[in-house]
Amino acid sequence: IVFQNPFQNPIMLHAKIIERGGFALAKDSTNKQILAPNEIFKLNVIFKPKELQSYTAEVIISANEKSNWVYKLIGHVLLPSISEFNFSTVCRS
Repeated sequence: IVFQNPFQNPIMLHAKIIERGGFALAKDSTNKQILAPNEIFKLNVIFKPKELQSYTAEVIISANEKSNWVYKLIGHVLLPSISEFNFSTVCRS
């Protein structure tokens, strides 16, 4: 997630994740950061699912404990294809 400080003053950011399931924030992304005006912060999110299912989470970036930005995440786990699939269908006449 790429976040840019939209304000004309520096802000203190804090990121957290809710209902993570297979999602986690990288360790370097969980510390509080001070962002100068228009400075960019890259938040690294890791997706490591344990089961074949869909996962959802929300990443919340808080600024100065007054403003929140919510990023909704959806992750789908798919089985890798071992071989090429060939199929044919009959079309209507």
